[in-house]
Amino acid sequence: LQVNRAQDVNAIEAAVWKGAGTMPFFCEGADGSKIIPDPESTTTTIKVKTVDLADYINRPVDLVKVDIEGAEFVVIPHVQSKLNLVKNILIECHLDNKNIAQFAKILAVLASTEFQVTINSYGVWRDLVRKPEKLPNEFDQYLLVAAWRE
Repeated sequence: LQVNRAQDVNAIEAAVWKGAGTMPFFCEGADGSKIIPDPESTTTTIKVKTVDLADYINRPVDLVKVDIEGAEFVVIPHVQSKLNLVKNILIECHLDNKNIAQFAKILAVLASTEFQVTINSYGVWRDLVRKPEKLPNEFDQYLLVAAWRE
């Protein structure tokens, strides 16, 4: 923020969630750390402060960018009633076979709030013939959902 001389930014050291408080947070040592609502006893976590995204959408917003490592499936439906104040939203979705229905719910939320939607896939292509082993914390697919109002 200092390098770019950003004067109108308020950095908040907290994880975005559906409520304010604390949650277990899995730190993998890279950029893919995430909130774990129900941590397994073998998972090494720390506690982090959380904020409710709905508390920050209280006036018209030009752009909301959501890159919250799987928590989008909880947070986006939670803020549905506030999305009428958002002009553009970018959501990075971490998709695997366990959350297809949750991904569909995000799309339904965006459709019900009258966004135009496009979906872009990125990440490693999955080899359907050789089916290589997946790493323990690897997602099957990364999707960028971009939604806007005309």
